[in-house]
Order: sequence, then structure tokens, then C-alpha cells
Amino acid sequence: MDRDLLSILKDIYDFSKARNIDGFGFFNYFFGHRFLDTQDKEFIFLEFLNICRSNQENMFNESVIKKLNHKKIDTLLDVYQIHNSFDSLIQSCEEDFSYLKSNFKDYKEFYTLLECIEQILINPNAKKMKSLHPFSLNMVFGLYADDRRNFFARGGELLYLGFCNLENNAYKNELKELILYRYKNNADLRWEKLISLLNNGSLSDVDSSQVLNKNSINISGCEIVFENLAKDLIHLLKSNIVTEDLFSMISNLIALYLGMFIVYKSKILNNNNDKTQIPTEVLNTKSCKARRYSKDVYKINEEGVLSCIINIIQISTCCDLHELESFIKEVDKDYVFYNDLNNVKTYLIDIIKTEYKNNFSGVLRKLFKDAGLVSRDGANAFRYLLSEELIALLVFLNVDIKMELDKFLSVIYDKYNIFISDRYIYDESLKSDFKNNKKRFIKKLRKLGYLDEKSDGLLYIVNTQR
Repeated sequence: MDRDLLSILKDIYDFSKARNIDGFGFFNYFFGHRFLDTQDKEFIFLEFLNICRSNQENMFNESVIKKLNHKKIDTLLDVYQIHNSFDSLIQSCEEDFSYLKSNFKDYKEFYTLLECIEQILINPNAKKMKSLHPFSLNMVFGLYADDRRNFFARGGELLYLGFCNLENNAYKNELKELILYRYKNNADLRWEKLISLLNNGSLSDVDSSQVLNKNSINISGCEIVFENLAKDLIHLLKSNIVTEDLFSMISNLIALYLGMFIVYKSKILNNNNDKTQIPTEVLNTKSCKARRYSKDVYKINEEGVLSCIINIIQISTCCDLHELESFIKEVDKDYVFYNDLNNVKTYLIDIIKTEYKNNFSGVLRKLFKDAGLVSRDGANAFRYLLSEELIALLVFLNVDIKMELDKFLSVIYDKYNIFISDRYIYDESLKSDFKNNKKRFIKKLRKLGYLDEKSDGLLYIVNTQR
């Protein structure tokens, strides 16, 4: 049943005000949180761990979620280079940093420590945002410039809230135990000591009033995305891979699943119940129908993110036009009454298009590109293209020791919607090209050392990473 437009706008505005968003935040409301196409997969994972740290006691099971930060260390990272003594630094800061004098032999020792921390930042060339590799849950986020949070884009919060909304407590409890085991119980004690020195002898966070509500995201219809992600994360965290080497694998996995969440959510909002399709090319030396089909479907999925919200506005009803426009006027003081519902909808759709262009248009591409699922290598347009890094991750996650090739292709289609062969193609004109696509995949597996070819012609994928 189509909803009343005024009711929709009130819900959106209430959500936006709760999240400190000016005006209407259509994408924030319908997709559960703020996304920006500047976000990096590594920062999504780091912010997720930061929230896990702040809610260790009841991880994934609380209704109100704390967000806490190391404000003292953030400040020190921001100012230490412009001073040459503790006295100068202490006098220039509102925060009381007098304890630094007793914690360090001299300013040079303190300066050297902060300099070393900056040198091990994930992205030392970033001008707006820097953050540390997770040596433990006790991470530091070096905050720079007023828009510093844009580099996180709240993706870590969305991820955490998605797990909070899962009904399967067994997954949540196991994931909690593994995160604490990897990033707290086995944390680098040298790093913990450094944090203690910089944070006045305490490893706890500085209190913050920032909180999240688990009900601020609706994952209805997308539960399978977060459930499968939880299972894959558990698989990685239980593996014998050292924690430092897991960082890239987990970041890639998170990017893949958050991209899938956006595609799933946009299809639900568009009332499209068809199974999500990700026809994926294995790089060909020349253009082919498989490439063009992959490009077309990717474009449809990407455009669906905008069209789903526009469609909601277009099909909405209106019980009282004057009340509707009066409400819009309260939000936008420059709004001029149209006295025409179609013009009001056009006004709102223009806002949606601007919001999409400024913040959301590149999000899906960024996530899938970071995951190794989207590229324009060998072509002038983006399409689904399977990277060697993603192949390695999919093999590790889904093959215990050995798996028959066609079964593997079925598994990744059922779980990730990725298909490579002609098995899920019903257009006869495309079948030949996807059969060749499968042959290129076999060659790629052989090159990567994952293929076991039997004398009877059966092909197996072998997980050589274990």
C-alpha cells in the first residue's frame, strides 16, 4: 500500500535530526545510515572494531550503543609537531596534558613516539583522516580537519547495527568471543602500554555522549547478507591466519557484503523480488557478450539505488497538500508553496538527485571495487570483473580442502549472487560467451594453483592457503 508523503517526510526528518543531518536525509533513512563514496574499506572495519571496543560487555545485544574515542590522543596527534616542549604544548591545549612530563624522559622521546605512530598509519598520505592498524581493540583515530568523519562515512556503524539486528544469537555470541580473543585477549601489550602513557595511565575511552540505536536500521529482507557475513567472519577469525594478515581479507569481505546490502535494499525498496544477479566476467582480451551483459547488469544495480527512492516519492499519496507544504517550509525556510502535488514531488526528487550526486552515487562502485568485484580493466566502463584477490578469498572461505568446480560455482552463486558460467543464463544468445567465461576461470584457477585436474576429466578446486 502506498504511503502518505507527509508521513514519509516526517519519518525521514525525525531520523535525520536524530543523526544530526541537516534537512532531509533520504539515503540515510532508507539505507539505515550515512554513506559517502570517500569511505575506505579499511576504515569501515576499524570503526566497526572501535564500536565493538566501546560495547564489550554486551556486544551485539544492546539496544543503545555507545561510541567512544581517544580524544586526548587525537589532540596530541594533531598538535605535537608544532611544539618543541611540553610547556608549550600544555599551554596551548585546553586539555590537561601535564602528566606527559612524568610519563616521558623528555619532549624528544614523546615526539619520536608520536612520529612513529604516524609512520605506521594505514594511509600516511591522507590529509583528512588517518587511523592505525588494529594492534588491539584499543585503537587510536587521528582526527584531522572538520570533515574528518567523512573517511569513515559511518559504514562501521551500519555493519555493527546489522549484526545487532540478527535473530541468531549463536552467531552473535561466537563473533563476539572471536573478536575479543583476536583483538583484546591477544593484543600487543607493547601497544597497550603506549596508549596508557599517552592517555594518562588509562586504557579506557574518554566519555562521549554519542550513542546509536539498534532500531535506526531496518535490515528486513537483508538478514541473509549480515548472517552470511557473520559466518564468513567467524570462519576467518577461527582460522590459523595471523591477526595482522587477516586485516586485508576482512576489509575486502566487509566491502563485498556492504555492497550486496545496498543492492538488496534497493531491490526491496523497488518491490523487486527477483534474485540479485551478479554476472561476473573473468578478464577477456577483447570485448564479448559476457562483458557487455556484466556491464549492463552492474549499471542496472547501480541505478536502482537512486530509482528506488524516487519511485517511493512518485507513488506516494497525499491527504492534505497544505499541511504537506507547511511541513516542508519548516524544514526549508526558502521553500515556496507550489499548491500542486506534482511540483512538490519534483522539488523533492531534485533534492534526492542532488543528495545522490553529492554523497551516494559512487558508494556501490567504491565498495565493490575495493572488494575486487568491479573494475573497468581492459574496457572503458565499469562492470563486474573477478579479481585474483577476491578469487583467493572466495576459495579460502568456501573450500575446506577440495571441492568439485561446479559445486563451488553453485556455492558462490547461492551465497554471493556471483555467477561465472552459463548455468544461470537463460538467454540462449549469451550461453556460448559464458561457457567461454567459465573456461577463462579454469585457466585463472590453474594459474593461481587452485585447480586439481583428474584423469577422468573432473575438475576440483583445492584450497592451498590452508
